[in-house]
Amino acid sequence: MGFGSSSNQLGIDDFHGEPGPQLPDDFDTVTATPLEYFLLIFPVQLIQALVAHTNAYSVWKIAQNGPDDRWDDVTFAEMRAFLGINILMGISQLPHTEMYWSTNPFFGNAGVQRVMTCNRFQKISQYFHASDRSAEVGRGLPGYDKLYKVRSVMDVLLGTFRRYYTLSRVVAVDEAMVKYTGRLSFRQYMPAKPIKRGIKVWMLCDSANGYLAKLEMFLVFVGFVDT
Repeated sequence: MGFGSSSNQLGIDDFHGEPGPQLPDDFDTVTATPLEYFLLIFPVQLIQALVAHTNAYSVWKIAQNGPDDRWDDVTFAEMRAFLGINILMGISQLPHTEMYWSTNPFFGNAGVQRVMTCNRFQKISQYFHASDRSAEVGRGLPGYDKLYKVRSVMDVLLGTFRRYYTLSRVVAVDEAMVKYTGRLSFRQYMPAKPIKRGIKVWMLCDSANGYLAKLEMFLVFVGFVDT
């Protein structure tokens, strides 16, 4: 991108990119399963890190609170299943988590029930961790990061989002709201939005199809006071 020499008008260089998926050379699009596509974006190494962080956090938490006879270290297979169930819960939503294990055929999900028990799902949820708790910088200290607990996951995903897809010439930057009603220092209240309470994020997307390439969370509160 450059500037015109005679008038301060913004000049835009010709677009020479090849937009669309940029898959590895050894990736077979004919035989690839949805799971293999997912693992391009959410790599095995990230799942392994979640296993390690969750088990490490459980050790620390049990040392604080005493033995937990219902807990066994989570395995890679369990973590993969746990993530899959959470994705499914976002697609097929029920009012309460326990309802996915209901014996009522109108609510219970047979697939979820075959993969994991309700008690095990709740235990993994209790200790689930996505960061190294021992390396976390305390609030008010130099290097403190409000997003530390999810920063490593965000960094990996934003890297794979860009690695395996080239944006088209026309992109859009806009704000979005992620619904969240819990306690959070940077939660926003925006009464004019369809989602009024949550986390505000800036998103860079491909205008042709909405593909998300980059996002930044808005961490400084500006606007209405949530009362």
